[in-house]
This record gives sequence, structure tokens and C-alpha cells, in this order.
Amino acid sequence: SKGDVFRSLIGDRLLFTENEDYNDFLSKTYYTTVDWEDRLKKEIPDLIKLFGKHKVKSVLDVGCGTGDYSIELAKRGYTVVGIDRSRNMTDEAKRRKVGLTSKQYGEVHFWNKDVEDFLYEVDVKFDAILIMGNSLSHNPHNYRRPLKKLSESLGDNGAMVIQTANFEKILKVKKRIWKVNFVPVVDDQIKEYCFINYYDKPDRNKTILKTVAILASDGKRWRLLGMRNNLMAYTDEARIKSILKNEGFTKIETFGGSYDGRTWDKLFSKPFNPLESDWLNIVASRK
Repeated sequence: SKGDVFRSLIGDRLLFTENEDYNDFLSKTYYTTVDWEDRLKKEIPDLIKLFGKHKVKSVLDVGCGTGDYSIELAKRGYTVVGIDRSRNMTDEAKRRKVGLTSKQYGEVHFWNKDVEDFLYEVDVKFDAILIMGNSLSHNPHNYRRPLKKLSESLGDNGAMVIQTANFEKILKVKKRIWKVNFVPVVDDQIKEYCFINYYDKPDRNKTILKTVAILASDGKRWRLLGMRNNLMAYTDEARIKSILKNEGFTKIETFGGSYDGRTWDKLFSKPFNPLESDWLNIVASRK
């Protein structure tokens, strides 16, 4: 059952230490909290349409997690490289790609590396670069540096897609609560999990602290299983667009997306509204 799988990965008691790698922690709960079938159904068609305009054949998936985008794009005939700092994430991605055909299998590769290290070691240009799911903000003190290096690794006709949480709405409208997920399970001891994600106010408008709390219910009462703090970069539309302009991007489009904690939205169908959009989706190109 989901409860058995969850406990086998995490255990009954969660003791999260400050030096535990956040992405490794996230990999333990990833599929419990994200409806990937719904997400890919909404987002992949928009990416395919964009890739057609830019004649994309090769894709770099930054912060690839468990490889969902990379594997789905490999199924569509693209050559994809997925990069993630978490070994747990890339190990799971490699395990999951076994289900591909032999041709598709050879079109997707996963690397457990920091993206800057990878790009310094591998001198190659990509037709498209994806930075999805708020991955950019997971560089709290130096997100400008990897963005600059990624810009240099994008082909002249290529497109970069950046998806970040809209912190302005989180702070002003949602009163710091990003999402609350309730996940029912069939288990003798645990009937339901609750994942609470919230943010502190930004520190000097540079960094913002995210907290994830996991609770469990036996059907009668709730108990706290554990918590995790993660310092993130405080990004917004103006800052990201400014960096992209400095890197020579002449066409920068912004779109908004909604998210209720489980179900997703299309990437490029709605204009970005700072007080209404849950996601900020950016498409940047030089032509």
C-alpha cells in the first residue's frame, strides 16, 4: 500500500536535520504529493508546440527530479539530458527510464551533478533548456550564476523555459501558505497524510525560507511526523527578466498558471497576474 511504501522510505519517525539535502528529502515524498499524470497532460502539449517553433531536437532538463519531463519528452523523440543534485532523484529517474523502448532509452540520460559543473565539463549547446517547478529558486545565493551559464549553453535559435512560484501571491493573497495536500492511504496505522508548505517573509528581498511539515492521521487524531526548512532565492518577474535581458535575450514572454495543491494548469495559455497566478512561466529566446 502507499502507507507501506511511505514508511519503507521514511520510517514511522522523521528526524530531519538541517544538513540533510533538501532534494533527497523531497524524493521520499515526491509521488505522494504531485499528480504527475495531470501535470504532464496539461504542460507537455504547450512545450511540444513551443519546441516546434524553435525546431528543438535536444533538451536540457535542469533540476529534473525523478525524470518525469525528460522521460515524457524522450517518448516524443527528443534527445534529453536531465540534471539534478540529488542522487536519490537521479537514481529514481534511471530506474523509471527502464520502461522506455530501446530507442527511447538511448535518447535520455540522467546526471547527478550540479548544473554548473556539468556545463563546465561538457561543451555542448542545447536547443531548449527547462528549469521547471521552482528549481531556479533552489539556488538561494547564486541563482544568477547558473542562469548565466545556462544562457551560454543555449543554441542561437533555442528557447529557455523557466517556471517559478509566484511569491507575491503567496505572501499577499495566500498569507504565506503555498499548498496543503491531503493524501489518503490504505494502512492499518495511518489513514491520511497532510503536507503543509508555507513561507516566511523574505529576508531583505533576497532569500525566503520555505517550511514543509508532514502530519499523519490514524483516523482519530493527527500527529507531527517531521519538518524541513529550506532557504530559497526570492525571485520575481522583474528580476528574472532583467537577468535574461543582460544575457542577450531579446524576446521574453511571461505567462501565469494556477495550482490548487494537486491539479495543474497549461503553461502558456494565460497572462501572468502577480496577485492571481500561482506560477510564473517565462519563455526566453534570442530570435
